[in-house]
Amino acid sequence: MTKERENIQKFMTSLREMHKVMDQVFRAIAVDMGHTPLQLFVLRQIAQAPEQSLKDLAEELKVSNSTMSGVVERLVQANLIKRERSTKDRRVLVMELTEEGQTTSNDFRQRFFAKLEGIKRLPEEDMQRLLALHQNIIARIKRDQATTTEER
Repeated sequence: MTKERENIQKFMTSLREMHKVMDQVFRAIAVDMGHTPLQLFVLRQIAQAPEQSLKDLAEELKVSNSTMSGVVERLVQANLIKRERSTKDRRVLVMELTEEGQTTSNDFRQRFFAKLEGIKRLPEEDMQRLLALHQNIIARIKRDQATTTEER
């Protein structure tokens, strides 16, 4: 294996490990709070962009409409979100957090960042370099993907 391929393999292994660790943190918090990770993702998504339709939420979180429908129904039953008619299109139902949903979303956010406290101790220049490298890698992969797709 060439040095370049070996480095790519190490990079991919590192990304998988990072994803696994973050997923474990996320799942542990969700279980502790009595929710599923997807339910917390939905709450976070609605908190960031209120008045989303079920279809919008499903697309954003990359799940089917039927999966999202079940999640939304459980969150409505738990009084964490409410469905209301859109002010833009009365035919569309949009989701909004209830006060309890906002509290749960905020609680999750605080717990999540508390678990990642160690990241704050990275020097600022290291963090900025890491973020820049990630963006560079993403751009290169997308560019290579577009080139490969065009060649087909």
